[in-house]
Amino acid sequence: KAEEALARGAKRARARSGKAIVLDPKTGEILAMANYPSFDPNKVRKLNTGDWKNRVVQDQYTPGSVFKLVTYGSALEEKLISPLSTIDCGNGTITVAGHTFNDSHAIGNVSYKEAFAQSSNGGAIKVSKKVGKRNFYEYARKFGFGSKTGIGLPAEAGGVIRDPSRWNRDSLASMSIGYEISVTALQSAAAFATIANDGIKIQPHIIKEIRKSDGEVIRKAKPQTERVVSQETAQDLRAMLRQVVLDGTAKRTKLNGFTSAGKTGTAWKYDPKLKKVNSNLYVSSFIGFAPADNPKV
Repeated sequence: KAEEALARGAKRARARSGKAIVLDPKTGEILAMANYPSFDPNKVRKLNTGDWKNRVVQDQYTPGSVFKLVTYGSALEEKLISPLSTIDCGNGTITVAGHTFNDSHAIGNVSYKEAFAQSSNGGAIKVSKKVGKRNFYEYARKFGFGSKTGIGLPAEAGGVIRDPSRWNRDSLASMSIGYEISVTALQSAAAFATIANDGIKIQPHIIKEIRKSDGEVIRKAKPQTERVVSQETAQDLRAMLRQVVLDGTAKRTKLNGFTSAGKTGTAWKYDPKLKKVNSNLYVSSFIGFAPADNPKV
């Protein structure tokens, strides 16, 4: 089902490739993992280069606004903001160290919850300033970015997040909205699962147990766990992610029969021909969970 849904979505978006992952946030069990385009293993000689990749664990990409989970999560955990207090997101532009960042539209003075729902870049950048470089970096690492998950699949990538000592003057602003870093889809899904699981990160895994032919269990999965943020922070973030679906950038992700929550992300790609970012080339993503209050997937 995941493969069929992914193929439909990728074709509809005229995407070059796509990836989808479904996991249980309470156990870390991988329920589905899909790639597009796929291939027929009976026709190996007709494979296109790269079609056999497991993009979910191998592809490293710029996440864009889904990374605002770290920006707001760190600020909430440090009690620097609260969802209903207000922030001035300005006229839709903000300049840091000579670099101007833009929003799709100006939203002015709103609550942090609304700034998050509307995916304001200016709002996220102001939040990251409160958090600071070192704190922001440490929370990104705690959420699992910059290192492999240890899922046990071949060629897993670890993503890249540089140490603050190597940042430029506008790096914190860029990272707060999901640029100047690279992640895998699995890392991102695991980070959102952490919030779905009341702030406890569970190592994702694909093998539940190993049995002998007679049914005797000789090994059970013992995934590593770590508290990343408090239960209160996780609950606040879940409410904010719910708002994204109800009234923000992810209204199209509402489900029939289930509540849902999540975050959209769009990251423009660098075009080597133009030697700058090309708004016609981008990575588009959504990460979420359902049901919103007691997430199962």
